Amino acid sequence: MYDPFGTVTQQMDRAHVDTVLVAGRVVKRRRRLLADVGAHLVAADRLRDRLLSRG
Repeated sequence: MYDPFGTVTQQMDRAHVDTVLVAGRVVKRRRRLLADVGAHLVAADRLRDRLLSRG
């Protein structure tokens, strides 16, 4: 049985993603990130450190 939706989703990867919205904000447009990745990495590092200090 032919499943066109399954075929498309199985053949896709991140190179096929043109635009991404998160909480109504465009974070990727025309395959380029618009978000401040550096700020997110700093926040992730702080969270990691906080979680590890609870151990």
